[in-house]
Amino acid sequence: MQLAQELMKRGSYQVEMSDEGLMTEDIEDCLRVVLKTLERCDLPAAEIIAWCSAMLDNDRVGFISREPLQSLRNHV
Repeated sequence: MQLAQELMKRGSYQVEMSDEGLMTEDIEDCLRVVLKTLERCDLPAAEIIAWCSAMLDNDRVGFISREPLQSLRNHV
């Protein structure tokens, strides 16, 4: 989960600096694995919700995996 947050920070920076949003799909593919795992894990809901919120806050462009993160946050 910590590595995913770092990916969001650094990856969204790269997307922000790119005029064409390059790398967005690659970043989302990596995050998809983490999101699917969190859907099935036994972590406390509060921890997952806090992580989703932090991920959304770390997204400098405001659209990387936004929908799946909000969906997971609402699901738990």
